[in-house]
Amino acid sequence: MSVFEQTRTLTCAGVETATYSTGSGPALLFLHGNPDTHHAWEPVVERLRDTFTCHAADMPGYGASAPQLEVRFEEQIRWVDELIAGLGLERPHLVAHDVGGTYGLLFAATSPERLSKLTVFNANFFPDYHWHFWGRVWRRPVLGELTMAFAGRGLFVNQVLKAAPKLPRAFAERAFDHYGKKTRAQVLRYYRHLDSSRLAGWPEKLAAATKTPAPRLPMQVIWGDRDPYIPPAFADRFGGEVHHLPDVSHWAMMEAPELVAPLIRGFALRR
Repeated sequence: MSVFEQTRTLTCAGVETATYSTGSGPALLFLHGNPDTHHAWEPVVERLRDTFTCHAADMPGYGASAPQLEVRFEEQIRWVDELIAGLGLERPHLVAHDVGGTYGLLFAATSPERLSKLTVFNANFFPDYHWHFWGRVWRRPVLGELTMAFAGRGLFVNQVLKAAPKLPRAFAERAFDHYGKKTRAQVLRYYRHLDSSRLAGWPEKLAAATKTPAPRLPMQVIWGDRDPYIPPAFADRFGGEVHHLPDVSHWAMMEAPELVAPLIRGFALRR
């Protein structure tokens, strides 16, 4: 049974977007990554909903949300902007990971005044980043389509658990259940647009919004150091308050929610 109590469908940047809410108190907004849905945040939300109103969304093309055919940065920013407005949130604390991290960081860099705080998990936001093996495969025409067409449950689940041995197998199985044609096409669309070189100048924009001595937007980074996709050295380049989790991988929110939830709680309540 889901920890979320309310479900709404909003139109954000033209995308029919499934949203999920629970709890009461200051607003937290969670954006997941690939190959996840909003379910990835449930272990953390379960620990936070006593203090916060927790909102999550299925990213475009994932879960119950429609695909986003245009994934230019402007459309990613617009999607987050309209998601926040549609949920009626006033300066939420944004918590974002992986694909959701890119969407969230682009928005934070351009509209820091719309957020109260920012928590970033393992995500790519640097122009000198080199794509991991699967990212390179998905970016290749024809090869990406063939890989998606023939990636069955066994390969999918085994690859996820190989990358993150502490991840519950049930999570990988459920992720595959939601990884249909719509999502696979969205993954190819997103990865092919996000050539790392497109991020040139964006880390500087983010730094202007988040770094001391007078940040407009306080930021913390929570990083699973055993991530096989993005090296831990990238965590420190974001600036802000950085928490390295040495014994977990790419999905810290699923692998160690008992560590992650207190970090989010403490940062959110800090004045």
